[in-house]
Amino acid sequence: MARLDGVKPGVLLVANWKSDVGFAWWLMESYWAAIARHVAKNAQAHLTFPELNALPDAVAQAPIQTHELDFGRQSLSADLGFIRQHNIRMIYLSDRKQLSSRYLAYRLAGVRIIISHDHTPGLRPPATGIKRLVKSLLQRLPLVTVDTAIGATDFVRDRLIHTNCIPAHKCATVANGLPDADPVTAVSISERYAIPEDRLVMVMLARANPYKGIGFALECLAQFLQQSGNRALHFLFLGDGEYLPELEAQAERLGVASNVTFAGYVTDAGNILPACDFAIHPSHGEVGYCLAILEYMRAGLPLLVPDNPSVCGATIDGETGIVFREKNTASFVDALERITGDDALRAQMARSAEQHVERFSLSNAHASLITIVSTLIRERAALSD
Repeated sequence: MARLDGVKPGVLLVANWKSDVGFAWWLMESYWAAIARHVAKNAQAHLTFPELNALPDAVAQAPIQTHELDFGRQSLSADLGFIRQHNIRMIYLSDRKQLSSRYLAYRLAGVRIIISHDHTPGLRPPATGIKRLVKSLLQRLPLVTVDTAIGATDFVRDRLIHTNCIPAHKCATVANGLPDADPVTAVSISERYAIPEDRLVMVMLARANPYKGIGFALECLAQFLQQSGNRALHFLFLGDGEYLPELEAQAERLGVASNVTFAGYVTDAGNILPACDFAIHPSHGEVGYCLAILEYMRAGLPLLVPDNPSVCGATIDGETGIVFREKNTASFVDALERITGDDALRAQMARSAEQHVERFSLSNAHASLITIVSTLIRERAALSD
């Protein structure tokens, strides 16, 4: 496609949610901003939202033009009209298909690079037999598949290879990471939440959703307190969600309500976490680990996680935390007994967690992403005529 007169080559960033959906998408917003700044000299970055309202700061402060457009989910002709109007040469998608007949039409309209970035959680079985053969053949068709499929962790990359059957050389990892931390302002959780000072505090930071395994944690807490006779353990849950009333009722039924605090949504989790003793994350699935797990580690908290590979990828069993058998009450309770009964073990794991988390930085994630983008741009001469 020849360059449109007076129109800079365009890079299209595609959002799947409305622009003011909230804090949960800050990581993806930071990726958009990093790509936009990287290509700013030679291209104009465009960002489409299905619904355009207030912009997040990261987007507003970046060299990005925003548009209200449900790209990829509207008519193909509308997509192609946008591509031609803005001279789009590269498309960066998040959590979209790696194989689509639309991609052929996009390429015929002038797109030279299509990237997908997968942040979706959960275990999925590897493809086998005829299904694997067919998927493998389709994923090798160059015009209807993405040029690179990025996983948010090594776990997701492996899933793209073994479940989606994308050739390994087309898959990459941009490991989720944390931005630099704000200075911690010490808080007293015993004062803020009226937790007795003689109790160890077990913390979890998550949305109140059945998928996160919070109900299972309450059942294990009840059994631990019953069999140990030790009431000196308190569960502090930081997060909100529609499931919260059910959890509160469950704590009452189990007789552990006095050992549980549902704090709701908090804006200063970074100040609260260091005041706790250890963390849990009994989720049924993540992307290999979640950002909350990295937050625990940075706060110097030993961590209890299930052996589900979509959850425990950032945890070293016996070093930065304890990995228990998923959905196994006895295994979880045993982990609670180990972590609550050994002050030296908690201290050693805390030090290891703080050291290990340093590799999971947002700056490292941005560097990995820009390396992938710049390599593709150079190979495809995507931003030149």
